[in-house]
Amino acid sequence: MSALVAMLRSSRTIGVRPLHSMSMMMATKLVKPFPVPSRVQEVHDRHGWAKMEFKASEEELAQIDRYVVDRVATEHPGNVVDDEGRLRAVHGYDQGWNPSLMNRLASRALSFLDCDSVYVYQFRVNIKTPSKTAGSWSLHRDFDFWHGMDGMPTTNAIAFHILVSEHTNTNGPVIFVDGSHRVEVEADAKDSKDWKSGFGESTLKYTLPEELIGEQPCTPMTGSVGTVASMDPLTWHYSSPNTESNNRVLFSVIFNDITNLPVQPEGTSPRPHYIVSQPTERNIWKRASAFGSQSAVGKTNILEDQRVNCLRPLTSPAMVRPSQYP
Repeated sequence: MSALVAMLRSSRTIGVRPLHSMSMMMATKLVKPFPVPSRVQEVHDRHGWAKMEFKASEEELAQIDRYVVDRVATEHPGNVVDDEGRLRAVHGYDQGWNPSLMNRLASRALSFLDCDSVYVYQFRVNIKTPSKTAGSWSLHRDFDFWHGMDGMPTTNAIAFHILVSEHTNTNGPVIFVDGSHRVEVEADAKDSKDWKSGFGESTLKYTLPEELIGEQPCTPMTGSVGTVASMDPLTWHYSSPNTESNNRVLFSVIFNDITNLPVQPEGTSPRPHYIVSQPTERNIWKRASAFGSQSAVGKTNILEDQRVNCLRPLTSPAMVRPSQYP
């Protein structure tokens, strides 16, 4: 574990934070949708991604660091290595984790998607280690994986990325093809049923031909530590190896509209629960206005950036699909 701590510290400082109480992990979260600034919304709609108007705090970033260390220390099955056998990513949402950050992201997801409830669909931290060869990712779009491997019916989901380390033009940043989310294309698909084919750089199941880029502008997602960006599910993106001496670390979380539940495609097997989450009362954020008056849940409970307990957990079979995993 000491080697991993040193690896992460090559980009930023690790901080150890206390665990959250059980009372904070027992119910649906109730938040006010935070209006996305018009300039951010306009850029997101036009380019398929946008840098948000806020940054993650030092405390929130330290919790991301701690999450990676804990995942590696426990040899979590969601840990994935790159083509050179080095840690590539860790996966899986822990209920109650980093509530201030998750509340802020969820409140904006509700606004972006204009829905009543969202849940954590995917959750991961990518670590791109220095290499002259490993870490090159082909052009692709995430919705092809969500639809083809999980059966997500529509694109009413949104991804948020947080730069846990500084991202530069030479350390393998994600590169977006601006405006590509509006271009209708069909992805090339490999005949692979292994869930890791959604994350292996040389085995990536769904890819797009590079010649599709043509004259479309491409923009790297570069920025300082804590930068937050949104991404449309259909936005094309790719990346190159990290040729610098430090690691490039990227946190990503995908929120899905709870009415957009995946239906497993026939002839396929569900991906593990730490790769694709099912909605439960513990990973759902619900629009505060959907509960009626503020007095119904207590005058001090509805806060935009504070985790709260809700008196009406989403347990209706029509709203919450039972987990397929033990």
